[in-house]
Amino acid sequence: MLPGDARGRLAGIRIAPADVGSAGLGALLAVWQGQALHDAGAAQPDRWARRAVVVGDAGRGDDLALTLVQHGLAIVWPPDLPPNCRIRYLQAERQARLVRRGRWAVAESRLLEAADGARVALKAGEVVVMEGKVMHVGQTRTTTYLNFGARQVGASAEIAMPVWRALERQGWTTQSLRGQNVRVRGVASLGRPARVLVDDAALIEFQE
Repeated sequence: MLPGDARGRLAGIRIAPADVGSAGLGALLAVWQGQALHDAGAAQPDRWARRAVVVGDAGRGDDLALTLVQHGLAIVWPPDLPPNCRIRYLQAERQARLVRRGRWAVAESRLLEAADGARVALKAGEVVVMEGKVMHVGQTRTTTYLNFGARQVGASAEIAMPVWRALERQGWTTQSLRGQNVRVRGVASLGRPARVLVDDAALIEFQE
């Protein structure tokens, strides 16, 4: 349980503005209303001092966040989740996407093509999932950029140096990333090119 004065957010997911207005979201929240909150224990409080919480039993896969993912009403946020839970959540998201359930049935809310920077720019300020082939990797003293698509047309993934160092410890290199298909999660941002801000190593995945 959380302390009486604590505030919580559902661990393992992010809910985008387009999902908030869904009738399905309201119906599911009503079903789970009154369930006990449990501190997820896997993430620090966010900038609004909210703890990551679980509603239900995450160990059994019977929890509100996973249910929302299965119904296509939330995006998986791996940094909140212990490694043994991430695969289950990501598989649930993949299945919802394949059958176009919830958000994945709406063209504007589907997986973003990283080569289409204009579409990424339209999502500025929102949490998105973007996928594409890395055409070039650029670096400054503080940031690594994964560039997708044609120059000034495709989007970029912007990775702060501490996150990049964590990826290097996992065996990632600028050379190994070129030509690879990757999926990134983060907040879309305007720029030349448009970009997705990646602030945790768990938000980047190799795709076959």
